[in-house]
Amino acid sequence: MIGNIERGPATDPTIYGGNMVGEIEVVTLGSFGLGVGNIGVDKRTDIDAELFDVMTQKASKGEYNIIVIGNIPYLCVDGRLQIIGSQNQEMGPSSAGATIGLAYAVDLGGSGLLADRSEKELITTITQRIKDGGGVVGVHDDEHGLSGCGAVAHAFEIYTHIYDNSKNILETANTLGARITREDMQIITRRAKKRSEQEGFFLKNRAEVPQLAESVGANKVTLAGPHQETMVIWNKKESTTINRTQLPYPAFIVDEWSFKKASEMINITGDSEQADLIRKALVVFNIATASVLGDKSLRIVVAENNP
Repeated sequence: MIGNIERGPATDPTIYGGNMVGEIEVVTLGSFGLGVGNIGVDKRTDIDAELFDVMTQKASKGEYNIIVIGNIPYLCVDGRLQIIGSQNQEMGPSSAGATIGLAYAVDLGGSGLLADRSEKELITTITQRIKDGGGVVGVHDDEHGLSGCGAVAHAFEIYTHIYDNSKNILETANTLGARITREDMQIITRRAKKRSEQEGFFLKNRAEVPQLAESVGANKVTLAGPHQETMVIWNKKESTTINRTQLPYPAFIVDEWSFKKASEMINITGDSEQADLIRKALVVFNIATASVLGDKSLRIVVAENNP
């Protein structure tokens, strides 16, 4: 085990550089050859190493988990708090890009029935589908302008990163227990490459993208301050999320347990295998987002679905 992360046949601490934190062997994005962004801990001087290790252990044991209502991600993985104040923080299932990220997962893992849609049409279609199905839909901005959401602002770079780093992303995903085959990854990678080369698919003004989801009823929250995330908490504990207000240091929150239900809702074919490929694409999109935004020092800590 790498901490509580599953070891695949090729996973070896001499390859991935796992280090021990208590009884947990932790890894970072850099352990998998990922992490091209600038969010992490290597250049930070404000991190108390002992407290950071305690946070790692508590996160892995689910001590920051809280029960949530709903099982479709509508908040982003972003570790920043809402500008309204920590006492009023909205807590719900989280995934990269919130509702917009779900639309990208359909694009990357769906049946192809929406292959002729623009980014604008794809986002409005999927947002409306979730809303019509009774799900909560959401986006966010921040105090700094542009789109405010890294997964949205850098969607083109994330798609490009998927096909440029498919092997490393696949290894990371399967170490996290996603069970993605090479054939699955080839489908996702081909679609990412095709979209990246498609003239005019991605809107040039990225600030317009969250507004598309808002136009069909998505709730918007505003997040405060700069990015200071120190780890990715990959949450497998069903019906929970991480209480961001209780973390000593901010973290990206990926509520992976919610991906199955979300994929079933946004799958327009009704085919279970197709829904599972969308789930896998959602895993890939979240890992790629973390890698584009985070640097090699960003830890990956799994909160398991254990009592």
